[in-house]
Amino acid sequence: MRKYVVAALAAVLLAQNAMATYDLQITEMWPGNEPGFNLTDDWFEVTNFGDMAWTSADGDLYFDDDSADATAADLISGVDSIAPGESVVFIDGSATTGGQNVAIWDSVWSPDLAVTPQLGTYNGSGMSQGGDGATLFVDADMNGVDAGDLVDAETYPDAELFGGQSYDVGQAAFSGSLVNSITTTEMNDENQPAIGTPGFLGVPEPGTITLAAMGLIGLLGVRRK
Repeated sequence: MRKYVVAALAAVLLAQNAMATYDLQITEMWPGNEPGFNLTDDWFEVTNFGDMAWTSADGDLYFDDDSADATAADLISGVDSIAPGESVVFIDGSATTGGQNVAIWDSVWSPDLAVTPQLGTYNGSGMSQGGDGATLFVDADMNGVDAGDLVDAETYPDAELFGGQSYDVGQAAFSGSLVNSITTTEMNDENQPAIGTPGFLGVPEPGTITLAAMGLIGLLGVRRK
């Protein structure tokens, strides 16, 4: 009897693995410094909460602001894969200046981060201090981005009183109030740092079915001994 139970549980695990997928979500947005000049260009963070990696073979990534307009969406480049639990950062910048924008971002943030995340770029709409958002598309059918390719859209409120702070989507708060936020050593011309949590790895937990199946298989193995 035991071998049939083990076989059934193994089949459950295989079926769940067959249904494994990536789950890309916007987890942080940084609309710039106010007042004073921006330490870096606008950026937003994407985290993969799925149980398999997204790769460029799954479709190109596109960005738009809170208008969520597929016809106005801009191609994202520079990142070819996002592993389960990984957070990556995408910085506003054209194809000709994207490398420079990445270098500036790296010089501002990396000295104060334990681990620098993957960095990509897009040439898109700026994110307004008065409240705005980010929309992420995946062109899964490889036929050009359209409304059906939207995978996540997030907004943030008026940031005028929170200059230099990112907005954390999961905690629905600007990062200056968060205990795990990073304050950059570099300041802008108004002695204002940048504050955020870029690249924080929020590793998804295994699915309930997987945990239950693994537990039963383990229990049966102990009893067999």
